[in-house]
Amino acid sequence: MRSTVKGHLLSTASAWLIVLAVLYVAVVWQYKTDGGKSERGATNNEGVTDMSGKTDVVKGRIKEAAGALTGNEKLRAEGQTDQAVGEVKEAVQKVAGKVQTTAAKVVDKAKKSPK
Repeated sequence: MRSTVKGHLLSTASAWLIVLAVLYVAVVWQYKTDGGKSERGATNNEGVTDMSGKTDVVKGRIKEAAGALTGNEKLRAEGQTDQAVGEVKEAVQKVAGKVQTTAAKVVDKAKKSPK
């Protein structure tokens, strides 16, 4: 009886891991078919940076969930770390985008000012 329950729990955990992996692949595939553009119309290079942070967050969620399902605390901690790294990357990209926008406005204003 005990081995049957344990086998059922392992097969359920495996099913969830497969679902999470498929979700991750779907997110990455959707990004790639979107042409590398983020919500704010970024170029390919900027889109890759944006997606890098998002990918880390999704990857971290998957790792954390897998660690929780399997009872692997190391994997769970890695997932939390990946999520934090992804959030930092997203924040840095957001700030860089604002700086770039502000710099472009200053340059445009300087070009329009009389000499």
